[in-house]
Amino acid sequence: MSTHTPDRPGTADNPLDLLIVGAGLSGIDLAHHVSANFPDWTWEIHDTHDDLGGTWHTFRYPGIRSDSDMATFGFPFRPWPHRGTLGQGADIREYIRDVARDSGALERLRTGSWIRDSDWRTDRNLYAVTSVTGDGERTIWARRVHYASGYYSHGAGHRPTFPGEKDFAGQVIHPQEWPENLDCRGRRIVVIGSGATAVTLLPALEKAGARVTMLQRSPSYIAPMPSVDIISAVWRHLLPPSAAYRAARLNHAARDMAQYTLAQRAPGAFRRVLRLMQRRYLSAEEIDRHFTPRYSPWDQRVCKAPDGDFFTALKGNADVVTDTVDRFTSRGILLGSGKTLPADIIVTATGLELEAFGGGTLSIDGEPLDLRERVFYRGIMLAGLPNFSFTVGYINASWTLRSDMVSRYMVRLWGTGERYYCPVLPPGRHDRPMLEFDAGYIRRGIHRFPTQGDHSPWHYTQNYLTELPELAFGDQRRDMAFGDRALQCAGACSPGPVVRSVGSAAPFRPTDLGGLPPTETVTVAGRTVRIRRTGTGGDFRTAGTTVVMIHGIGRSLEDWDDLVALAGRTGSTGSTGSTGSTGSTGGDLACIAVDVPGFGLSEPPRDVTLADTAGLIWAALDALDGQDATESPARVSLLGNSLGGALAMEMTAQRPHLVSSVALVDPAGFGSGTTPLLRLLAVPVLGLINAAATRLPVVYRPVEHLILRRRGAVTAHRLRVAGRVAANPGRARTYHRMVRHLGSPAGIRPGWRRDLLDRFTRAVGDRIPVMLAWGADDLILPYGDFRRALEKIQVADAVVFDNCGHMPQLEYPEEFADEYRRFLAGVGARQIRRSDMAGAAL
Repeated sequence: MSTHTPDRPGTADNPLDLLIVGAGLSGIDLAHHVSANFPDWTWEIHDTHDDLGGTWHTFRYPGIRSDSDMATFGFPFRPWPHRGTLGQGADIREYIRDVARDSGALERLRTGSWIRDSDWRTDRNLYAVTSVTGDGERTIWARRVHYASGYYSHGAGHRPTFPGEKDFAGQVIHPQEWPENLDCRGRRIVVIGSGATAVTLLPALEKAGARVTMLQRSPSYIAPMPSVDIISAVWRHLLPPSAAYRAARLNHAARDMAQYTLAQRAPGAFRRVLRLMQRRYLSAEEIDRHFTPRYSPWDQRVCKAPDGDFFTALKGNADVVTDTVDRFTSRGILLGSGKTLPADIIVTATGLELEAFGGGTLSIDGEPLDLRERVFYRGIMLAGLPNFSFTVGYINASWTLRSDMVSRYMVRLWGTGERYYCPVLPPGRHDRPMLEFDAGYIRRGIHRFPTQGDHSPWHYTQNYLTELPELAFGDQRRDMAFGDRALQCAGACSPGPVVRSVGSAAPFRPTDLGGLPPTETVTVAGRTVRIRRTGTGGDFRTAGTTVVMIHGIGRSLEDWDDLVALAGRTGSTGSTGSTGSTGSTGGDLACIAVDVPGFGLSEPPRDVTLADTAGLIWAALDALDGQDATESPARVSLLGNSLGGALAMEMTAQRPHLVSSVALVDPAGFGSGTTPLLRLLAVPVLGLINAAATRLPVVYRPVEHLILRRRGAVTAHRLRVAGRVAANPGRARTYHRMVRHLGSPAGIRPGWRRDLLDRFTRAVGDRIPVMLAWGADDLILPYGDFRRALEKIQVADAVVFDNCGHMPQLEYPEEFADEYRRFLAGVGARQIRRSDMAGAAL
């Protein structure tokens, strides 16, 4: 292949329009689209290796083939020319070459060129790309850079060291380093591993005349499949060739996603179907011993066996052993069970090693970026890095399904004529791994990669049918900067607070509520308001403040019972490892949980508005404090969930001088979306009937499951509380009036939200710290409102509870208590610093 010559474009004065890194499926796919859409562009494609093909050039072990059907693994614009469902490695390589030839990529291909660094230079608004070849280094200047180099190392796979390797007299081979012309006939070969490579090698080596044993520590799922693509054949019979190919591609993709969804949501059914397929080849005892993994289907990739070739080989000179390696010996492998496997050749099919961006670096003005601090946008670009893009495909489906969508997405973006573009990271959680999959090679290496967010467009899902409309027709300007603003965003870091993620794989454990203080009542404006409070001396501590806990619409103060109980104990309450605030805030904390008037077991108010209800709660606190509203009662920390969050904001706006901190838990007020149940309650007249129906067990029981999403959180105690609260005779009318006040059948009204947010923001200023917490699976107030809240208000602490619904304080009580204690400790420390500064000023 040719190399650079000095007269080619790529200088600072004559930069390339595009430099593509990687000449495998992804790179050649993009080259095709660039050639078709931008015929006047100057572009090149660089690859580390001595030929194109990527994986299909570097992997040469026997039997190498695709692990996805070629109807989806092939290019959508070039039908796969062979009949087989899966493609053989050599055929795929030549298929790629044909497309490269037609797109002009062969003339622009620079092989043996490792891209050591792509450096965005803000003085020129260009990339200075360092290419390393056998002749040395050269800088290539380009307006845009796209990496299509995949995410694993082609140079070396994962290769653990086994005890006694030096004693083994035979060959030890990793599949990525397969020697040419290796004669396997009559050789005893042990393949260590149970993934797709091992499943491919066993029948190929057995067919080549070897005696093969696959040694697996634990089983994998292996599915037999037809070797001939029946789906494509049916569509070719029904439609013209071009339409048939598109139909077959979509058909295969939909089938694969249906299988994946079934495997994840009904793993037992998937196992049973797979077992029936395997029973054609194996006995029930063999399946139980060697082909029944401990993990659920598609927690790791399901391996494919065309026409059951893997299982057929087991009837010949191949077998499977499920055991562990104790050590290598001179003649084979000593197993953990004490048995010995004789071997002439040992193949370590032990997996891949992840590698970001071909092993090179990304830089801005010569300063390498720490990839672990970067965040992916749509799984295509990086926040704060202008004119950069890359391709990553699917793990649970064909790689090319997504790689072609990425190519089309970038071509559509480039076609807008915007010269500079850059993703702008909004506030929110950005700690999710790029690849959320349980495969060993991902667990070992994913920490080397940028992270992603937890919502679109900062999160890419392993679902072709979901991503197809988003990447094909979605808003390309969302969270993006263009032109001069894009240039200003170079190197920008995450705005807002660091969002902590909280979750637990342990089963839900109910809080011991045996020590709860009894409820009491206070009369305000002729109405009885129920409260529960703890005295001082609790575990939570702050500078002479009281936490006032406010529940959501239709609920009761019992929503805070877990937190009240935990606050009344000493010592650590949770497992997050956070320490209490003892010694840093200088005072004991009192907790007051309040029934919102008209809900719980309290009497309904005369006027049901947000402002009037907040005023009644302040009046109840005044009565408890023994003072009237004109005096100066103790300052409080407000803690509100759902409607209680909006009430906490309104209370802060009304009396900011009496508020020391505010914690908002899945609060109302930051979006218009809500559950259909609340929309029905907003319907005139009919809504009141619907509200009355919420007292029926057939209604409130499933609603409790809708609210609390963590498995096990809906306890018998919670259902009893829900029944008592639903029986409050004034609840239905208050429920209906409050819903009508705040929303309509179309959703939550924007007017009061804007007014409340404006007054709350002015009241808080930089004086009152705010905590924001949300359940990631909230079905009442959507999780997207969490991001909106972070964009609208200044937040000191932000926490997301995974696998959690609308009430983290009930679903993760101990963890929530720890997070709130951490927040209050910060509030106390802040007050001490302010006092010290004031003292120093005097």
